[in-house]
Amino acid sequence: MTINNSNYNVGLTTPGRRVAEVTPGPDRLPFTALTIYVTVGGTITYTTVSGDSITQTVPNYYEIPLQITHVIAATATGIVAYG
Repeated sequence: MTINNSNYNVGLTTPGRRVAEVTPGPDRLPFTALTIYVTVGGTITYTTVSGDSITQTVPNYYEIPLQITHVIAATATGIVAYG
């Protein structure tokens, strides 16, 4: 994600500028998410901005505070990306 404002600090203390409902599958997210929120827990597989592929099991109402580019698969539902 390119930031044009040199004074803009990208991180967890920075408010998101975009939000999108996530459907796991072959397509990348429309933007790099600063965090992913899961409403109903389950297993989720995603790719981080550094290219790592991670699978984890999360509980209900869980936030994954990583920069994520792609949600590959999930049994978890109600997934929302904030970026």
